[in-house]
Amino acid sequence: MSPSRRSTTRAARALIVSNGCVFESRHNYLVQVSELATATFIGPDNKPTIRGLIIAGAADLKSELHADLLDPRLKVIVVKLLDLAYGGKQGLEQAISNSADVLTGLRYLEEKKLLSELFSRIARDSGGYCLGPAALMRCLEVGAVHTVLVHENLNVNQFASNQEDAEAIAQLAHSTGSSESEAVSVHDFDMLSWLVDNSSKMGVEHLEFICDRTPEGSQFCKGLGGIAGLLRYQVVDPSQFEDLDGSTVDDDDAFL
Repeated sequence: MSPSRRSTTRAARALIVSNGCVFESRHNYLVQVSELATATFIGPDNKPTIRGLIIAGAADLKSELHADLLDPRLKVIVVKLLDLAYGGKQGLEQAISNSADVLTGLRYLEEKKLLSELFSRIARDSGGYCLGPAALMRCLEVGAVHTVLVHENLNVNQFASNQEDAEAIAQLAHSTGSSESEAVSVHDFDMLSWLVDNSSKMGVEHLEFICDRTPEGSQFCKGLGGIAGLLRYQVVDPSQFEDLDGSTVDDDDAFL
């Protein structure tokens, strides 16, 4: 074999070895990504802790991860594969920007499901719901609220004409300040922030902010006041059981 032929052969072998190392490193990297995704997004109950997963990256890495290495429990909730032109923080920002349509769609479906459940309970008059600030506070106080639904731009001033709701908001606003002089004005009271800070302490598992840009959201925000609760069980206002003169009120009218 001529020197030039031997040199070419050695170069070819070196290239093969080099490519093999690259492919092995690439595979090992994808395995690490897959293991990290499983550890991050699969909970103690062996179920995903997220509703949807978007995989973004350059070239074929994302496709190989999705097709061959991703945990099957995560594979079924993948909603989009994205091509990226950048890496690092810039790539993350590009992925978020290019996923806006998918993220909006997922949120819309979740809102639709929650509001359909609320409307269904109202239609059945099952008692498994409450509407308005006053009713919500009564139910929160006894730990009956599983999910709070609230308009993302809720304005408490809209309840000024309803005495019961206005008094409930005033009481909350008054209790917010650490002293009489620091008590928050009803008009300045931020009920959204109060719910974020306190709802979980009162047994609420889900606090959901509802927009008014969908037909269901508009009906909830404009027709039902924009604040409601889905209950674990029916809650009765004790004051409605008996009037001051001792007469009993019909039980069917006592449920919230």
